[in-house]
Amino acid sequence: MYVYNILPFFLLKPSRLRKTRKLRGHVSHGHGRIGKHRKHPGGRGNAGGMHHHRINFDKYHPGYFGKIGMRHYHLKKNQHFCPTVNLDKLWTLVSEQTRLKYAKHPSGLAPVIDVVRSICARKIVEEAMKEHGRVMNESQHHPATSKLFGGRMITE
Repeated sequence: MYVYNILPFFLLKPSRLRKTRKLRGHVSHGHGRIGKHRKHPGGRGNAGGMHHHRINFDKYHPGYFGKIGMRHYHLKKNQHFCPTVNLDKLWTLVSEQTRLKYAKHPSGLAPVIDVVRSICARKIVEEAMKEHGRVMNESQHHPATSKLFGGRMITE
């Protein structure tokens, strides 16, 4: 096994090129006589986000401070639970046997896919649906899906 797999890259530097060689003879090794490389010189944790660490927070964490939007007291997320399925993935809800059976159907019928039973109540229309099937069956459908690229929508 190679040493490269065990040690971090910065430890592979040869001793003669390390900063510690240059600092030999300098008492505090660049950390000062008083603080002595101890405690928390920049403050603990996220201290100074609006003051001495502002550049870092603005650059790497935009929007960290402040408010946006409205508050919703006692939000019950279960009431808004509505999983999605992309229409180009719609055929994954149909078995391979069913798909082949309807592909050979002489009148060109398409299978009825009950999306609600498959725990996907909302659909996202995508360009990839152009060459896929035409029929969906669900109780709550978005109006745009009925106009989906000339396809027909059957709701029962």
